[in-house]
Amino acid sequence: MLHQSLLDLAAQAPLSGTGATARGVLAESHELLRNALDHREPETELVTWYSTLVADTLSCPAAVELSGGARVVPSGAVGRGDALPTSPVTWLTVTTGAPSGNPAEELAELVAGAGLPVGTTAPALAPAPAEVWRARADAAVADGDADLIAELADAGLLTAPGPVPALLEQAVGQRPASLRSHDGLPDRSMPVDVLSDILVPVSAVARWAGLAAGTADRSTPGRIAAGQEGGLLSAGEGDALQQAWGTGLALQFRRWVDRVDGHPAILGDLTALDRTAYGAAARMVAGVLRSLAARHDIPLAGL
Repeated sequence: MLHQSLLDLAAQAPLSGTGATARGVLAESHELLRNALDHREPETELVTWYSTLVADTLSCPAAVELSGGARVVPSGAVGRGDALPTSPVTWLTVTTGAPSGNPAEELAELVAGAGLPVGTTAPALAPAPAEVWRARADAAVADGDADLIAELADAGLLTAPGPVPALLEQAVGQRPASLRSHDGLPDRSMPVDVLSDILVPVSAVARWAGLAAGTADRSTPGRIAAGQEGGLLSAGEGDALQQAWGTGLALQFRRWVDRVDGHPAILGDLTALDRTAYGAAARMVAGVLRSLAARHDIPLAGL
């Protein structure tokens, strides 16, 4: 059970009636996250809490007014329920008619004003009515556009979930590189990036598995579980991905708490325990993707 202060702030998020209140909720969420991590709250529960709070703020009365009544649909990490405090906040905008400019521009200013990073949206995902979004989703699937499918799927706007080979190919292409060694030991000068080496590839393969399994759950752990149940991932593959995901979250949160998440890191910057955890997680992710590539006849780069 999360601390009551977290639950109280989360309850305030969807009720925020002014921009100042909404901005305050978002800013305070980072303070409470640091306290929660200091008290060893589970990282997997904290990303769910944080993502829900941000998503609820994007649909609060103040946000609705700022977006001109358009429906703001969280996308990316927030849409999946996997957001970290450093994750860019992105959303797709469903208008009630022909949009005039960007109805969510003021909302972006509110989010940025609270100190949260705001991501950019591709021109192909510009604000549009619901029927246009449905057409975009159908076209993305027909074209096998992995990037567009991923955006729509994470926002829950993909109208026809099912197997998308392009998503698996995309995930395999994000397989982490093998750790270099020096005199029989891991090369401590090797660059490490928890996000791109662990979290991004795990969420990518989970997206493929979840859509192929037809689950409505958009979270990475939920998609992995659905992939296991649907036979798309073996029990061992699913367990390895879940373990790597939890490790990646813990490592990335730790870097955020230490305020070094925005700086390049090398293996030698990590503690001995974190080096071991990082190496094990990266190997698990690489192993699962190697296995899936072989099973689906996808060539691996560099082999």
